[in-house]
Formats: sequence, C-alpha cells, structure tokens
Amino acid sequence: MGVDYASLTKSGTEWGEQAAVFLWRTLIVGRLPIVRWLHAVHNQGHGDAVHGARDKAAGVTAGVHDMFLPVTCPQYAGLYIELKKVKGGKGMSPEQKDFAAYCESQRYMWREAKGYREAVQAVLEYLQIAGYVSDPAQFAPD
Repeated sequence: MGVDYASLTKSGTEWGEQAAVFLWRTLIVGRLPIVRWLHAVHNQGHGDAVHGARDKAAGVTAGVHDMFLPVTCPQYAGLYIELKKVKGGKGMSPEQKDFAAYCESQRYMWREAKGYREAVQAVLEYLQIAGYVSDPAQFAPD
C-alpha cells in the first residue's frame, strides 16, 4: 500500500496535513513545475527545551509561517502559509499574527489554511494571481 492523502491525514495532526501538501507537490510538479520550490519552514514549537534552545540559536524564529512559495508577481513577493489542523486546531498565535502583519507590509501574501486542501487551494489561487495557472481546478488534489 502506498502513501496517499488519507493515510497521511488520518491522524488529524498538523504534521500529517503538511505531509499531504508535499505529497501533492510531488505528484503535480511534472505538470506544474513552479511548485518545485514550495518548501517547509522550520519553526519553533516542536520538541524539548534543549532542542528548542539549539534551534533558536540556529535562527529558528517563533511565528514564522509553516510553508513558503518563493514566486513573485506584480502584487506580491511570495506566499506564506500558516497550516492548522482541520479539527481542533488553535488559531494563530500572537507571534504568527505579528508575522502575518509583517508579511503584508513587505508585499507577501499569506494565508491561514485548515488542512492540506485549503493549503493547496491557497497555492493554486496565488499561482492564478501570478499568471501561472488559469484553471486551479485542474491541479486540485484528488
């Protein structure tokens, strides 16, 4: 049995939802090469105090959103996505809200997405604005 969206998201964790986004990227990159550079951002909040201190010393910053698509267009410099669980997820933290405001001030689009489907939709809508996609539905996950 291979990995699919259902097996990744059945746990209901943010990790599973994010893994599903990157499964989608892997499956679609041949038809939509611009998504190749969609990537995860290592951020704080997962691990013990020792790992947290080490990560902070290495530049990991609380509040930075989970994923980034470095594609520019006339309106925006790129897209950040803050991913949340579909069920039971908390809203954005004060640090994440601060980062969102900073993104807006620097011409970055940002979206909060509940689950992988909303995250993929955010990517496709952004690529439509940027002129890379005319019909987002043709690239939606199955």
